[in-house]
Amino acid sequence: MPDYRDIYQDESHAQRYHQLVSREDYQGNLLSEIRRHCDLAHVDALDMGCGTGRVAALLSPHVRHLTVSDRAPAMLTVARQILPATTTVVTADNRDLPLPDACVDLVTAGWSFGHATEWIPGAWQADVRAAIGEMLRVLRPGGV
Repeated sequence: MPDYRDIYQDESHAQRYHQLVSREDYQGNLLSEIRRHCDLAHVDALDMGCGTGRVAALLSPHVRHLTVSDRAPAMLTVARQILPATTTVVTADNRDLPLPDACVDLVTAGWSFGHATEWIPGAWQADVRAAIGEMLRVLRPGGV
């Protein structure tokens, strides 16, 4: 069995990972909850640490524009296969997004904050603070 870190480095593991996580929200709660907080039709969205694009795929039919970022190229390979060609795909660490200030109305982040506690055990709090700082930096005023 692969170590969880292997999943992010190997495309075949990333494909299997996507098969698993694509069933996490089988009841459709996530999209309905996001919609309670914003009108997606007029939203430019960012999914930070998008992995294989599970959350981004929920958003893509409903938002004006979608940007996804992840630091794992294997995960982004899978995301590119399932997301529309109009999606902007960025290889980036959550702590240092190559995006302009105030460029999106909605930011989502799935498992990536939780993974920070395992990837960098001694420094995860600083890393999560930096990622939240980036999240706030790229959000437009009034963003979610």
